Amino acid sequence: MTEEVSNDYIVNMLTLRYDPTGRPPIRKRTWKDFMPSEVGSPEKKAEDLICNEIRRKIEERKPEAVSIGLSGGVDSTLILTLIRKLYPHLRVTAVAATFNDDMDESTEAKRIADLFDCEFRVINLENPLKDLAKLIGVIQEPRWNLYFYHVVEEASRHGEVFFTGDGGDELYGGYTFRYRKFMESTRGALGWRDKAVAYLNCHERDWVPDQKDMFGGGVRFEWERMYSLFKDYFDNPLDSLNQVFLADFNGKLLYDWIPTDTRIYSSLGVDACSPLLQETVIDFSTHLPAASKYDPIQDEGKLVLRSILRRHGVQVRSGKRGFGMDLPTLWRRYGKSEIVRVLSEGSRILTSGLISKEWFDLAFERAEKGDPRYINKMLGLVALEHWLNIGRSGRAGVAQTS
Repeated sequence: MTEEVSNDYIVNMLTLRYDPTGRPPIRKRTWKDFMPSEVGSPEKKAEDLICNEIRRKIEERKPEAVSIGLSGGVDSTLILTLIRKLYPHLRVTAVAATFNDDMDESTEAKRIADLFDCEFRVINLENPLKDLAKLIGVIQEPRWNLYFYHVVEEASRHGEVFFTGDGGDELYGGYTFRYRKFMESTRGALGWRDKAVAYLNCHERDWVPDQKDMFGGGVRFEWERMYSLFKDYFDNPLDSLNQVFLADFNGKLLYDWIPTDTRIYSSLGVDACSPLLQETVIDFSTHLPAASKYDPIQDEGKLVLRSILRRHGVQVRSGKRGFGMDLPTLWRRYGKSEIVRVLSEGSRILTSGLISKEWFDLAFERAEKGDPRYINKMLGLVALEHWLNIGRSGRAGVAQTS
């Protein structure tokens, strides 16, 4: 390459899917922020704080209409429930997305929208890779799962303020499919390194078993450096589950979801509000005891938020999809052809030696066999290629050397 980017940045993005060494858009939390404290009637306190943030935004803008990204899950349903509680006559349009696969959740979203007398729009994102290079230029980072842009774009046509339920998973215990695995693998007296390894093993879709072989000879990759990034989250007096909550908050939420969404809103000129991510709500939720968030017996999370919904007579589905779409289906429809088109002979990441060509060929075969981890990694490499081709002006704030 004629221009090299930070080695650690590339490694972090291709291993964690975010770079934890940059400057986060909101305050990073320490273990002290996650020390549990008992709160009388946490459901009422949470509802009051969330309502205050919704009310503040509505009274500030005084919109004639608002929109909301609605999946039909706990978080977005809760925000819609409280909007209707406060403003029963406000015009609200709910926008949902479908990937035209077997895991279509738009039917559930429509049921919730109808329950609250909302207009409903659904966006068919059958090809989430459409306009990927353009969207990477907007986000200025090598990410491939940027389809939320199209949801926000549609929502911007229907309201002056766009509401989301972002933050519910990280702050109220929504990643139940990882908690049990982590707790089972960290029983006994383990040090912080053991927990860091277990935590990354619970995020196995972000990396591949032969991760070290992926990089070319000029790229330094060490698992020990990756583990050290999580030392502060697991080397403290918190119990194991609260340590996971701390790591989750200071991970993708802080360095991926929030900055990515913020750049999407800015590019579209959208006034967005995520009530669960306002400072007052964060400060309250981080101090909630783990037992108020996750029930390991029932393997159910977001207990406080579910309790609020029940008080309002609203039922939502259990379980969590856990990933945006069915990756083998995406690979068959569009992913393979996108890989061939973008990462053909002459691609920067392969010709420069940034990515090992030998590893790439083997990884492509594994993706062809439907392995979601390798499909995800292939798509990440497409995003990296686009990002490098954008050039220096599209990578503001990323460490570079000449």
